[in-house]
Amino acid sequence: MRVTVLALLVVLILLYLLFPLHRSRRALCILSGLLALAVVIPVDVYVRGFQGPIFGSRHSGPRFVKVVWGMPMIQRRLDQYGEFVAGGCVTRINDTSWVLVWD
Repeated sequence: MRVTVLALLVVLILLYLLFPLHRSRRALCILSGLLALAVVIPVDVYVRGFQGPIFGSRHSGPRFVKVVWGMPMIQRRLDQYGEFVAGGCVTRINDTSWVLVWD
């Protein structure tokens, strides 16, 4: 599961549980829309240890890095992308293509 989807899902569940306190239907609608958008877009936030290793890191602040699925040939992918995240061998239906890396 993606990190952004998981975080938005937890916040949405908390809003539903605390609805008698805040009674804001607008907040529920907006957060539900954001959750649906987070499921559809192919971008996620990189969390070290949760996603795969990052290769060719330049440590240049926040940036978007390509995620390579399958068994990448590391040197060829470094020449092609400059830096990349090895996502793993098994892909799912709507896996992320890009991650936001900040180091």
